[in-house]
Amino acid sequence: MEWGSRRHRPPVDGGNKVKVLDVTDFYSDRGGGIRSHLDAKGRALARLGIHHVTIAPGARDADEALSVPGAPATARVVRVRGPRQPYDSNYRFLSRTRRAAELVGGERPDVLEINSLYLAALVARRTPTEVAWVRTAFWHSDHIDTHLLPRLARLLGVELAERAVEPAWGAIRSLLGGLDATVVASRSQRDKLERHGVVRVNYVPFGVDRARFGPSARSPEVRVDLLGPGRAAALLCLAAGRLSVEKCWPVVIDAFLALRARRDAVLVVVGDGPERAALGRRAAGHPDVRFHGFEGDRDHFAAMLASADLFIHACPYETFGLGVAEAVACGLPIVVPNAGGASEFVSGPSAVAYAAGDATDCHRAIEGILSLPPLELRAAAHAAAARIGTMDDHFRRVADLYGDLIARSSKVR
Repeated sequence: MEWGSRRHRPPVDGGNKVKVLDVTDFYSDRGGGIRSHLDAKGRALARLGIHHVTIAPGARDADEALSVPGAPATARVVRVRGPRQPYDSNYRFLSRTRRAAELVGGERPDVLEINSLYLAALVARRTPTEVAWVRTAFWHSDHIDTHLLPRLARLLGVELAERAVEPAWGAIRSLLGGLDATVVASRSQRDKLERHGVVRVNYVPFGVDRARFGPSARSPEVRVDLLGPGRAAALLCLAAGRLSVEKCWPVVIDAFLALRARRDAVLVVVGDGPERAALGRRAAGHPDVRFHGFEGDRDHFAAMLASADLFIHACPYETFGLGVAEAVACGLPIVVPNAGGASEFVSGPSAVAYAAGDATDCHRAIEGILSLPPLELRAAAHAAAARIGTMDDHFRRVADLYGDLIARSSKVR
């Protein structure tokens, strides 16, 4: 069986297929970008003939199979009981690191991948080298610039804050430098890691499920449901993601309220999280700011995106921006900050960037994109949709990387 997109086949030992194991701190009980990526990865690798296991915290110890009909290999999620995180109770701590390391040892993967640099990294450290000769990381979160640097900058100013976080970057260099590869999904993150001295960085951009997310998912019924009765002429804006501080949701709310003062429009916010109540207060109960909550039906979410008129995003810390990519794939014009992975989707007239963190500039960008003739804007958005890669392409490239690393490791041993 061909592995990935190349001619080489996965090395086998006694007839067993290759096994890849991901360990992560962040696997929400209700979706989330990392969980979506890991579940999609498990299914994609299984279809390529590679066994996949995710070890993640959960409400109880469990070992669950992901459904992959007809796949020649298996995909599983092993949960390790852990307490809820205080800021967002949808996430749990991978606190039983010794137990998680024992599970890794029992699985004996060919590739051990760290998906977060906190307790998951400790699990990898506690796993003997001979259990997994190839070790990698997936850079899902821009930990320092998302959480640490902004707080210090408010206290010290940007220049002193950047000096203050250098020891943290030193720790990142040390951790990632001991691995065979670090995978990033955006050029900006690749450049940042390399600028901070991280070696063996591999840029492998994400893709989307093109069978699900596309302009054809548009639904007049879904659009009417989102706008409400008698609002057919209103502009339908959509925003999606975890309702947490780092996503910079006040920018979206404030920019929309400025837009709403000038034209008939509705904003539907898809997602849930710890900032839900605060954002409701920010919107001051405006009836045209509607909090949809978490949407677990991916087909319905695709229909929501394809049926809207505009996607507004505010997080400048995205390492890729899967939700933005799905919006673009659905033929939706986008307004995004000029920083982070989301900014890399700005190409052509259907995508406009604004100064990150600036709600006034976000409103200006929205008005600018809406000034284009509607048919011209829609045509440009559909052209942009065709340029979005597929999730299968992404995972084939990841599988090829694993194959190269395993072959190299076999020569060293």
